Amino acid sequence: MSLRSVFEGMFSRKPEEDSDPRGGSDPDERRPSMLGRRVKTLTALKNSGYVLIDGQRVEVISRSGFVQANTYVVIVGKKMGRWEVEILSESKRKDRR
Repeated sequence: MSLRSVFEGMFSRKPEEDSDPRGGSDPDERRPSMLGRRVKTLTALKNSGYVLIDGQRVEVISRSGFVQANTYVVIVGKKMGRWEVEILSESKRKDRR
């Protein structure tokens, strides 16, 4: 096998041929709409951190800057494969109770 054939093989694959090492498509795509869901942070969000969604620890990005642990946030979007959240305002938190 020549060096040329090795390089041709490396760069001739189409992106869809690459398999996801986690075993398939994005698991979030199989979940019902996440936008608007209210969740509680597990860790402080120092731009990013973790929340609990359906019993699973999920990494998120904060649009509100630093957010303390055990704070209610709402899912507002998705960027670069991670959900984006904002702090849930006091009035919306009271509506939930």
